[in-house]
Amino acid sequence: MKKSLPMSLVSSFLLLPTAQAAITINLPNNTEPLLLNAEEIEDRSLTADNGTQQIVFKYQSNYRQQGQRQRFTSDPVILTFTGEDSVYTIELSSINSSKDAIKFNHAPNVTITNNHGESISYHIDTLTKEGIQLGRNYQQELKAYNLTSAPAALLPTNTSKPISIETQVMKSDSKTDDTEQIDVGKMLDFWYQQADQETKKAFKKRINAQKE
Repeated sequence: MKKSLPMSLVSSFLLLPTAQAAITINLPNNTEPLLLNAEEIEDRSLTADNGTQQIVFKYQSNYRQQGQRQRFTSDPVILTFTGEDSVYTIELSSINSSKDAIKFNHAPNVTITNNHGESISYHIDTLTKEGIQLGRNYQQELKAYNLTSAPAALLPTNTSKPISIETQVMKSDSKTDDTEQIDVGKMLDFWYQQADQETKKAFKKRINAQKE
């Protein structure tokens, strides 16, 4: 017996909204961007999907002490917050002395505001390493950090194999039908992985309704 996915279900799913890269994050000019969600970055104006964001950067500043110009480079700062459909601007506290520099490394002070000027809550920490600091692998260090219960830790994303819609709905004795169902299955699988959680729930409800 041939089984195929009703085209009405395919059409209705393709019309469902998909997740969009709706967040912009602006870092100050006096920062060195390192990572965004475990990926290396170089720009200070960043875009990402809605949801929890984890940024790693260094704060670079200058101050004068006893008539001498001093340069400050912070420990890597880990900043974790959740945002949706907005532009987020990160601001850092001023460094005017060695005391300020030490204080920032010990307890970084930042402000995150959205495009309405509202302050956003966040978790913050520093990515410290003992000994020589040359040649650091920030991706590996962040991965290890996220396995702890530290303040700004972010649980690793689920890396289990995505649900494969095509393996559940494609069964046919005809090679021609198999090819058509594979194309439909791949298309559905792609759009399913692009959708947000609410859309995925809606699609699952539609599948269950077709089974009844």
